[in-house]
Amino acid sequence: MKLSIQALLLSISLLVSACAPAPEASAPATTPPPSETSDSTAASDPLANTSWQLVVFSTVDSETPVVAGSTITLQFSADSQAGGSGGCNTYRGSYQVEGSTIAFGEIISTLRACLDNSITEQEQRYLQALPAVDQFALTDGQLTLTSTSTGDGLTFAIPLAGTLPPNSAAEPDSPLATPADTVNSEWTRQQFGGAWDIAYPADWTVNDAGTNEGAIQLEGPYGDHRYAVTLSYPIGISAPTLAAWVDEQLSPLSPEARAVVEVSKISAAQALAQKVLNLPTADGVGLTHHVYIWRTEGKNQRLITISQTDDLPFDGAAMATFLDQFIAEIGI
Repeated sequence: MKLSIQALLLSISLLVSACAPAPEASAPATTPPPSETSDSTAASDPLANTSWQLVVFSTVDSETPVVAGSTITLQFSADSQAGGSGGCNTYRGSYQVEGSTIAFGEIISTLRACLDNSITEQEQRYLQALPAVDQFALTDGQLTLTSTSTGDGLTFAIPLAGTLPPNSAAEPDSPLATPADTVNSEWTRQQFGGAWDIAYPADWTVNDAGTNEGAIQLEGPYGDHRYAVTLSYPIGISAPTLAAWVDEQLSPLSPEARAVVEVSKISAAQALAQKVLNLPTADGVGLTHHVYIWRTEGKNQRLITISQTDDLPFDGAAMATFLDQFIAEIGI
């Protein structure tokens, strides 16, 4: 009996060995090397390193523009991360693109209270709509995100960084260069003699020059940089319109300096405004961003100036991103 069992086991062993595939006959790996996969992913994502501003909420039956004076932004980085300002709070999350489809991961947002109920409701609508979209389209300088299940959509325009000249464009990851702990830090809201009602990062220093002197200066870190912001209401403006005021400020510039300046219409402090990016400093060494606010009903015009004060290379896109966040926090 022992010999029969041993013979049977030997037969099974030989049969298994015969059925096993030879090593050289193994199928070749079909997964490309990691480097090829990364390059292919980057090349197939037209949204990477772009920044946008929301202009319209849409449904199957209607369109709703963003609330006047509010700013909602969306920035995409090259490492499949997205984020921006919801108009009151900042947010971030992951995203994936394949063809014309897009999928957002969990959206994490700060929890500051908005002073305006309409801004609160709009922000909640946006943060609920964003993770629900599954299609995107780029047409004529606009980005449209749509949910195929509901037909609801978000239309963005006015790229914040895409048209900056090469010498002032940010590094590829700069739209989301702001560390999470800075994005989530608290902002302080303060009124300055009725002239300004603003929120600013809590760790910034503030020099209230007083309402009679006409300027407030703030300085501190945000993201990878340090900035100085001056809020003022210039005296003796003779220009009849906002456009004429901005033209007066640009008229002394050389053609070379004027070529890199970007002007866009926005709304700030419940008033018409123009954002002017890449204005040369007085000494001609650096660049600043300005916001000209055109007030009505006898109210003083306003001017916001922001400059980068660290020793790092000028990062125009990062500064514009912070400026948009700052504008969203202006009340009066």
